[in-house]
Amino acid sequence: MHGTLAKAGKVRKQTPKVDKKQRAKKIPKGRAQKRIIYSRRYAPHILAVDPKKRKSPNWHAGRKDLIEGAAAAAKK
Repeated sequence: MHGTLAKAGKVRKQTPKVDKKQRAKKIPKGRAQKRIIYSRRYAPHILAVDPKKRKSPNWHAGRKDLIEGAAAAAKK
């Protein structure tokens, strides 16, 4: 066993309580969620461009300037 039982639950007690958000739409679960993920990754409209050049789901990681630039272009 690692550590004493006296320290059990320490992190949870220290974490501030955050209220749940009110959402306009419920988040799909199960089969419906898998369907959305499939359409996001492999749907024909994605593969039609060029499967080799398809962006991965994490393409924007650490590239905040690209995201802000895309958002600014979308507003215009």
